[in-house]
Amino acid sequence: STVIFLSGGADSRSILGGALESVEGNGERLSTVCWGAQRKSEGSDVAITERIEGEFRINHTSVSRKLEHYEDELSAVNYILDGQSDMAALHPHEHRLMLDLYNAGFRRAMRGDQAFTTGAGRHLHVFTHAQALAEAGIRRVSDISLVADYVHPSVRRTLMQASDAAIESALKEVEHMEPNDAKHYLYFVHRVQCYLGSANYFKQVVLDSRNVLLDDELLSFVERVPTRLKTKKQLLNQAMRRRHPGLWAIPMATENNLEDWNHQQGGDTAIRRY
Repeated sequence: STVIFLSGGADSRSILGGALESVEGNGERLSTVCWGAQRKSEGSDVAITERIEGEFRINHTSVSRKLEHYEDELSAVNYILDGQSDMAALHPHEHRLMLDLYNAGFRRAMRGDQAFTTGAGRHLHVFTHAQALAEAGIRRVSDISLVADYVHPSVRRTLMQASDAAIESALKEVEHMEPNDAKHYLYFVHRVQCYLGSANYFKQVVLDSRNVLLDDELLSFVERVPTRLKTKKQLLNQAMRRRHPGLWAIPMATENNLEDWNHQQGGDTAIRRY
């Protein structure tokens, strides 16, 4: 059976809207899941998805992210990733969540993860290509101050040279573009790829994880959409608000339910002890 990863944002809600259409509004035929470490406010992902559950009577589960077994889970997922991503340190428990879903009978997952356009970011518009890189989450190794504290100088030089070469290559691809178009291009080309890797946030290694918003036809369409309609998912929100007014009447989440990493790293916690 299939489970929909439901957050409080637009992408997963769009997928849910399509699923509700396919079952003629019978939400009891659909299963969704949201996970978080703490409930937070009424505007958090978990709280918003529970509002959607009550309104559309879907089979929804809110799962708690736990870090009590951080050391064991970090070791397991770092092995899966072959040590090539910091995702193992930030989300080691998600692999366990996927195994729990598998053991509950699910074999396929539908997911969004900001695939249609980038909805996040500090600025509505950027004015330089350097800002476009920053908004897409792409940084030079030389800009990360902690690298000097933790990486041997000989390795650091190699990393910095490779980083600079990669940045220059990325900038060359977009030098003819207006900065905001460059921002979206860089996001799709360099950020969305992390959703397609073998680990796929540890989801693909357990479940058949699919993202309909990464369909080639949709991505080709998005390329032709004017920047002003891509920014903050304006086109997606307008289209879905018309097609699924009831679903879009519920506000979008304004905060996530992830861990308080300052506390986890500084307090008396499993991570700190590890």
